[in-house]
Amino acid sequence: MERANIRWLVVALVGLAGLVVGLVLGGLFGGLAGYLLGRGPFPPAGEAGATPTPPPVVEALPWGWPFCPPCPEVTPEIPEETPPGMWGARVERVLPGSPAEKAGLRVGDVILEVDGRRITPGRSLADLIARYRPGDEVRLTVRRGNETLQVTVRLGEHPERPGQAYLGISFRPSWP
Repeated sequence: MERANIRWLVVALVGLAGLVVGLVLGGLFGGLAGYLLGRGPFPPAGEAGATPTPPPVVEALPWGWPFCPPCPEVTPEIPEETPPGMWGARVERVLPGSPAEKAGLRVGDVILEVDGRRITPGRSLADLIARYRPGDEVRLTVRRGNETLQVTVRLGEHPERPGQAYLGISFRPSWP
């Protein structure tokens, strides 16, 4: 019985010794490798010349796309609240001479419907307008302050995408 206990003790000690030797040698050789790589052709910190920083890559489209030219001042803010149960598109900018300006849309208006089709989280203003062609008239249900208005707009042609309907606003989602 004592022989079995001694065998297990020897096996445990050999295993423990192997583990300790492995850790020590791993740390030693890992540190040595890091040191040697660090001494490579790179200049020490602070001695290298200034390196140009590449410009940031912007992959997001402006909120009003495809209904207005790129809008650099668009900020990703949380939309202001609309009355309970009303999803919509809050007008952030109305471009001069656009169909929206001719129809009387204003900054701060919340577009709720396009030809009776409600704007929802799954159906944006962009989705609804994309169904039409330039020259089509659409009836917008608009919330302005405490008033709900019906506004008729004759859609224009997008200046950068011929054949695509154009409202001439930038907007962001607005929800209850």
